[in-house]
Amino acid sequence: MSSVSWTRQFPGQSSQVRAARRFTREHFGHNDALEIVVSELTTNAIRHSRSGEAGGWFTLHLEKFPGKVQVRVSDLGGPKEPACVEDAGTGNSGRGLSLVDSFSIAWGVGGSEVGRIVWADLAL
Repeated sequence: MSSVSWTRQFPGQSSQVRAARRFTREHFGHNDALEIVVSELTTNAIRHSRSGEAGGWFTLHLEKFPGKVQVRVSDLGGPKEPACVEDAGTGNSGRGLSLVDSFSIAWGVGGSEVGRIVWADLAL
């Protein structure tokens, strides 16, 4: 199966979530689901890993296959493995991976405390 991919490293700052969406749009045009997934995965990397600490960074990798795109976000790791929150209540956080799950045909987590990759496949 032939694919084409794009990769970019971003500083681990919240302002870079918008830059990651713009990078995605440059390659895929306007796609709400894809931009939401990119936003959630990059936000999680900044908030829940050492990527959000001073000098931190994350990497966004987009790979287009026939009929689907895979989003991968690599971060600098942290003490907890990313997981869906069953009942995030009415707070302003905690639903990110549930959103990723709802827009994805598959998603998962790899790595360890020293560096993780969270990926999601979306139909095109």
